[in-house]
Amino acid sequence: MSSPTTYHLVRPHVVTEIPTLDEHQQQVVDHAGGPLLVLAGPGTGKTTTLVEAIVRRIDDGAPPTRCWR
Repeated sequence: MSSPTTYHLVRPHVVTEIPTLDEHQQQVVDHAGGPLLVLAGPGTGKTTTLVEAIVRRIDDGAPPTRCWR
């Protein structure tokens, strides 16, 4: 009887660069108040800006589960 095949997943080492935000994107990241509506066209960096805003809040001590509220 042959032994079962086993796999070992290895994540390659990837160097990730911090994105450079323009002044409007940085204002969104720096916004500390309540809800904020961000309107922009496709491909303008809305998702990148949102991710950076969440990273900032987590770095500032907010629990990840509270970053969306």
